[in-house]
Amino acid sequence: MPPPPGGAAPLPFVPGPPVPAGNVLTVEGTVAQVGDVVNLTLAFTPPPPPGVTPLPPVISNSTGTYEGYYVSGNESVFVFLVNPPLPGLGSAIALTQDGARVPTASGPEFLHTGVPDVCFLRGTMIDTPRGELPVEFLSVGDEVSVLEKGRLVFRTVAWVGSQSVFFDGSKADDDSFPVRIRCGAFRPGVPHRDLLVTSEHCVFVDGVLIPVRMLVNERSIVVERGMDAFEYFHVELDQHGILIAEGLETESYLDTGNRDRFRQQLDRDVAPKSWAEDAAAPLTVAREMVEPIWNRLASRAKAMNMPLVAEHVLTMEPELRLATWSGLVITPVSVEGRFHDFIVPVIEDTIWLRSRSARPSETVGRYVDDRRYLGVLVGRINILEGRHRSDYNTHLSVERLSGWHTLEAGTESRWTNGNASLSSLPLSADGRPVRVRIEVLAAGPYRRVVDGPTAFLSSGRHTSARVHKSRVMPI
Repeated sequence: MPPPPGGAAPLPFVPGPPVPAGNVLTVEGTVAQVGDVVNLTLAFTPPPPPGVTPLPPVISNSTGTYEGYYVSGNESVFVFLVNPPLPGLGSAIALTQDGARVPTASGPEFLHTGVPDVCFLRGTMIDTPRGELPVEFLSVGDEVSVLEKGRLVFRTVAWVGSQSVFFDGSKADDDSFPVRIRCGAFRPGVPHRDLLVTSEHCVFVDGVLIPVRMLVNERSIVVERGMDAFEYFHVELDQHGILIAEGLETESYLDTGNRDRFRQQLDRDVAPKSWAEDAAAPLTVAREMVEPIWNRLASRAKAMNMPLVAEHVLTMEPELRLATWSGLVITPVSVEGRFHDFIVPVIEDTIWLRSRSARPSETVGRYVDDRRYLGVLVGRINILEGRHRSDYNTHLSVERLSGWHTLEAGTESRWTNGNASLSSLPLSADGRPVRVRIEVLAAGPYRRVVDGPTAFLSSGRHTSARVHKSRVMPI
């Protein structure tokens, strides 16, 4: 599968804007995986006492350790832990690819780690003419069994790559962890032993290739959330093919441009391939094709009395509020249908629209290939002053806006990611508070966090609040 958005290829950083006002942060280095380190330099100008000539800037040096990324609107935001902390920045920063800083409280509940590639974990048994061999024993020139037009043939291994990864599992999303396909998950004896692969690895079922993450049912196909350190292996043939791993039909490696990220037995300089032209079978992530297969495998798992290993309580309550960098939190004074009203004082701080957020792939169903963190779907925003009403349309007219996804096609509405900027919100000119009315067209479902992982780099723990509607579903 193609790498996750913004998190796979080495990423150059350029000097960012003044952070905070009057100070300049410079970031030097590249990141390719969690744990990579960049150099940070902050030119910090302390505020002078009254009547005193401005002081020269103080240069502070530190390092930033890459923790992962999340998607905000149309761009990826990369999170670093800073050691030692920098004046005015603290122990964490979040940067866009062009080096611009965003509030560290604006991330979603979990971070992508850039881990999910298409590969087998160490110990996976691959079928060959000599019988099954552990994937780590395969070498360039070996032959492996490949399914072609319904029959097994032997093809030569052209390239083998590997990588070791480790990350903080408490801050990672499910895509970062391996997936365990239990013995017999697909049909009797298939696989004939538990198979561990990365979440983007595709299995061949009903004539198509499907990423295994979309088939997770937490019974027969489960996310191994306890595995935050592992080694994985790629096996490439001259042509993309269907290998037999632990008796199950799965894909070989398809180089879409990320070969250089892995340890290699032998350098192989060939042009990257594509899923459209070079895949051994059609790749599908369409719900109408995946959901029936998911249902079939889930029903089989239940019939086999496989226990449900994880579940979450879901809620439709978004916990909508306004907040500022300085810590001010404003809750609605009224909620009438779609409209949430807030009384907002005149402040010079940036205002953010915050809510719970969740990925449809984890709350609606794994067979949904929408991994965006969705907060609330916002329509109109109005400023009410007495009988006067003005419209705020920035979120509907500005393409790149922090915390907002792209406009919904054919509508005047836009999803937040759970922490969306309301930049240039027009407030009262005479210093009086105004009423801000926000139209919420859709919200939820969300995972209801009672205890456990909370928002990374957030200003506080999620509150339970009131739950209008709740249900329990497999993760």
